[in-house]
Amino acid sequence: MKHFIRKNGQDIPFYTLGPTSAEKIVSGFVSNYWVEYRIEDVLNRFMFFRLFDLLKHQKAIISIAPKPFTGALELNGNLLYVYCTRGDTKDLQMLLKWKSFTDRMIIVTEQIQYLKPLDIFLQDVPYKSTHCTSEQTKQSLSEALKVVIQYAVEKAKPIGFENLDFKKKKQSLKLMASNLAKMLSGFAYSTYQSMLQCKCEMAGIELISVNPAYTSQIGHHKFMKKYGISSHESAALVIGRRCLNFKRTEKIPQHHILNKNKKDSILKMDRLSQWKEICKQWKKYSFNNKIYLLNRI
Repeated sequence: MKHFIRKNGQDIPFYTLGPTSAEKIVSGFVSNYWVEYRIEDVLNRFMFFRLFDLLKHQKAIISIAPKPFTGALELNGNLLYVYCTRGDTKDLQMLLKWKSFTDRMIIVTEQIQYLKPLDIFLQDVPYKSTHCTSEQTKQSLSEALKVVIQYAVEKAKPIGFENLDFKKKKQSLKLMASNLAKMLSGFAYSTYQSMLQCKCEMAGIELISVNPAYTSQIGHHKFMKKYGISSHESAALVIGRRCLNFKRTEKIPQHHILNKNKKDSILKMDRLSQWKEICKQWKKYSFNNKIYLLNRI
């Protein structure tokens, strides 16, 4: 139900929920019980209902949403997650940092500067490697690295990269996703490495080279499902751990050993050898099938 508070000659709308509405927007709602909210949460909900009031002529429907979102609106067949805040956006930043969130969202805030930390999540790194000349590819790579280094400068963090041998990588193109294989086949890694080193030196950012052994495989098997991140993000996480000088290679998940007859002998190996054996066993699956299966084990 909509109500008004009059202040300084202006009507300020606010809303109360009946049982039916409460069931839709409050997870686990049970009638006849007290709910305690912080003042900040109540004000955020006022902002959410004010937005709903502006969109109700478009037949918007209120729906529940997981934290940190205030709620969600179904509009023209699309589900829009709504995040309302009167302060910083740290909880939303954590969500976007650790989750691969691709749904549409609306952010409502009182001051525009609260949106600034979200810039890095809301823009795509501008890299294009197909259907363009080598000079255009180089320019596109330069622009992409500029975004990455700008982020490193703002956060005062080093950049880690894999010291890859692309001659060996190019021999295994058939095991990769088609779009990644196409990118790699025309990719001059030496150009990337020299360009990255030059830009880091100019910006005063430390550049750390790490051993690339099984970074993708470890990321896929250990971190992708655990943190709800993409295959690329999980590999980057392993690179980051090596940059932080984690001394030991990650343990293999024992239930990912496909050949149970070899389980005991594999567990007696050193960890890099264990990952080598795991990779052999999973080699029979295409990239897409492998990612699908790993997310369901």
